[in-house]
Amino acid sequence: MLGFSLPKLIILCLIVGVIWYGFKIFGRGRLAAKSDNSVDDNNPVNSSAVDMVRCVNCGDYFVPIGGATSCSKHNSESS
Repeated sequence: MLGFSLPKLIILCLIVGVIWYGFKIFGRGRLAAKSDNSVDDNNPVNSSAVDMVRCVNCGDYFVPIGGATSCSKHNSESS
């Protein structure tokens, strides 16, 4: 009654395969629909991006605050 047979195992594998591929197709559809709605060519994705400036003393890049032209590091090679 509850024994394993080849036809039962084949049917079980087919059912699992159909469910597996169904979820994959459904997931791709949701991902494609989500990306189509969230992308707008006129607006940048990250509006909080800031341009970095190269330090005149050490050459590292930093975020300029208040019009600064150099970072807070001291250049030991110039002294």
